[in-house]
Amino acid sequence: MPIDNIEIGNFRKLQAVRIDLAERTTVFVGANNSGKARTMRANQRAAELREVIENAEQRGHITLRQLAHYLNELGIASAYGGQWHPNSVRRIQQRAGHAGAKPLQLIAQETA
Repeated sequence: MPIDNIEIGNFRKLQAVRIDLAERTTVFVGANNSGKARTMRANQRAAELREVIENAEQRGHITLRQLAHYLNELGIASAYGGQWHPNSVRRIQQRAGHAGAKPLQLIAQETA
C-alpha cells in the first residue's frame, strides 16, 4: 500500500506539518535547521528496522516491552546509541509505516 502523506508535529521547527508525497519523488524544502535531514535519517532507520521488528513479532515478541528486549538482545542500538525502551519501539513502529515508501530528496533553503 503506497504512503500518500506524512504528518509531523512538534518536531524542531515543525509544529504541525503534512507532507503530501508524490508518486515518484518527494522533495523536502525548508529553512536551515528545520529538521529535514533528521526526518529523512529517522525514516531511513525505521525502514531498516521494519523487517527486524516484523521478524520479532513472528517469533512471538508482541508487546512493546518484548520487542525492546529483543532489539537489545540483538545488540541493535537505539537512535541515540543506547538501549531500547517500549516507547522508543512504539515511535519506530509508527515511523516505519511512513518510511521507505518513496524516494526523498533533501534541498536546503537559506533563510535571510
